[in-house]
Amino acid sequence: MRTLAAKFVGKECYIYTLSNYSYCRGTILEVGETGLLVSDRNNTTSLINLDLIVRISEVPAKRSKAKKSDPV
Repeated sequence: MRTLAAKFVGKECYIYTLSNYSYCRGTILEVGETGLLVSDRNNTTSLINLDLIVRISEVPAKRSKAKKSDPV
């Protein structure tokens, strides 16, 4: 999972976890040995355990562009 997650570094993604199949949305900053460092819209940085990640998918270009045009 670590080598596959590294392909998403610098991209805005949805990260789905095992806990009730919830997800978070953010830009993947770094992939470590056991975790993923993610920054969300509010510039809050989170660390997600790689063992709990079920799926990672890139945010489609249309939604990514809409985010950039949203007023802060």
